[in-house]
Amino acid sequence: MYVFMDHYTILGLPTGKEGAKVTIEEIRKAYKAKALLLHPDKNSHDPKANAKFQRLKCSYDILKDAYARKLFDEQLQMNFEHDEERRKMESDLARNKKKEEKAKAAVAKAKKEARAAEKEAKRAEEVVKAINEAMAAEEAAEKANDEAEAAVIAAEKAKGKSKAAARAAAKAKEEAELAAVAASKAIEEANAAENAATRARARAKAALK
Repeated sequence: MYVFMDHYTILGLPTGKEGAKVTIEEIRKAYKAKALLLHPDKNSHDPKANAKFQRLKCSYDILKDAYARKLFDEQLQMNFEHDEERRKMESDLARNKKKEEKAKAAVAKAKKEARAAEKEAKRAEEVVKAINEAMAAEEAAEKANDEAEAAVIAAEKAKGKSKAAARAAAKAKEEAELAAVAASKAIEEANAAENAATRARARAKAALK
C-alpha cells in the first residue's frame, strides 16, 4: 500500500508553497536538528528508532537534491490540489446532502400541511353542511309555522261560518215556526169561515121555505 510522505513535514519544515521557498541551508539545519533527536543511539528503547531515522535521512536526501525536490514539489502540489478538490467535493456533497435533507423536510412539511389543510377543508365542509341543514330545518319550521297559522285562520273562518250557519238555521227555524202558527191560524179562520158559510146557507134555505 502506497503511503505518501511529506518530506518537509518529516523534517519539521513548512510544507506546500511555503515549503518550496525553504532554502537548502534551512533544510540542512532542520535535518541536523532532527537527526540529533531521532538517532538510534539516543533512542535505543524505541524499536522503530532506526526506521524513523532512515525515513528522516530519505526525506533529507530528496530535498537536498534539486531535481528530486522539484519532482517532489510538483507531486506535493498535485496532492494539495487533489486534497483541495477532494475537500471541495466533500463540501459540495455535504451541502448537497443538507439541501436534500432540507428538501425532504420541506416535502414532508408540505405533505403534513396538505393533510392538515385537507382535514380542515373536510371539517369546513361538514360545518357548511351542518349550517345548510340547520337553515333548511329553520325554513321547514317557518313553513310549518306559516301553515299552522294559515290553518288557525282557516279554522277561525270556518268557526265564523259555522256560527253564521247556526244563526241562519235558528232564524229559519223561527220563521218556520211562525209560518206554522200563521198556517194554523189561517186554517182555523178557514174552518170558521166555512162553518159560517154553512150556517148562512142553512138560514137561506130555511128562509125560502
